[in-house]
Amino acid sequence: MIGADDTYQSDHTEGRVLTCQHCGKDFRKDSRSSRIRFVRHCSQECRTATSRTNLKSCETEGCEIVQRSRYSRWCEMHYGRVRRNGHTERVNRTANGTCHHCGAEAGRNLYCSPVCRRRARLRVPGRELSCIVCNNPIASSARLDAIYCSRGCGNIAVQAYRYGLPLQDLVDLMRVYHACPICGDAESSPVVDHSHETGRVRGLICGMCNRALGFFRDDPIRLANAIEYLR
Repeated sequence: MIGADDTYQSDHTEGRVLTCQHCGKDFRKDSRSSRIRFVRHCSQECRTATSRTNLKSCETEGCEIVQRSRYSRWCEMHYGRVRRNGHTERVNRTANGTCHHCGAEAGRNLYCSPVCRRRARLRVPGRELSCIVCNNPIASSARLDAIYCSRGCGNIAVQAYRYGLPLQDLVDLMRVYHACPICGDAESSPVVDHSHETGRVRGLICGMCNRALGFFRDDPIRLANAIEYLR
């Protein structure tokens, strides 16, 4: 009688040897399959485990929710608690006639006004709201949940999260940036340049040079050959 292992070997004696992206084991796949280039895992268990890892589950201890909220380290529920209370623990608030933020009369509501509700959620004292990137005041006509004074500051925060940089570190880099270190262009907006292999951030350059490095695949040999070709 042929066992399960013998059947597997007989069906895969000829094929391409691939490496599982999750467990690192080598496995064979029929090279005649039209979907051979899409195979990345040796089993359904490894595919599921990689999927859960890529989704970056909530960092709250004991939380079983896999998918995080956008641009945060928690799931939607815990992210909402952090926005409202400053921590991930559950807080039961009841209306006591006074505003939970400024102490003014609020009647049956938790806050006396939408401004206080917004300020309490952002954990900023007072009634004047400032940008979390550049500390400039936000216009009074902005949305009640606005935390950036402009679209540029919002893009800086998005890039900081995308490349794993502390927001203040990226803001400091933006302040000392004067021109692209490669081409010297001082008019174009800087972008974050990073290594696609290690994920390490190398610095700030202009968008044109960043795309050029990507076309050369970050390979110094290709760049040297291009220089010799131009000469």
